[in-house]
Amino acid sequence: MTAFNLAAWLTARGAEVAYIEVNTNRHLQLLLNVYEAASTGEHYAIDGIDCYLTNEPDRDYQFTV
Repeated sequence: MTAFNLAAWLTARGAEVAYIEVNTNRHLQLLLNVYEAASTGEHYAIDGIDCYLTNEPDRDYQFTV
């Protein structure tokens, strides 16, 4: 969750951020369910953060967490 909090902090300061979950904890899946996030292309948006369940983002970002 620390990585997601970092992504939220960067987004709050105007950065374009992608959060990519590459561990087995499945925290992102829980967040997607809680926020009822709908997919937009290859990612899900949660409060301005583009979240990926894959390690291949579909666009460029200032930061990838």
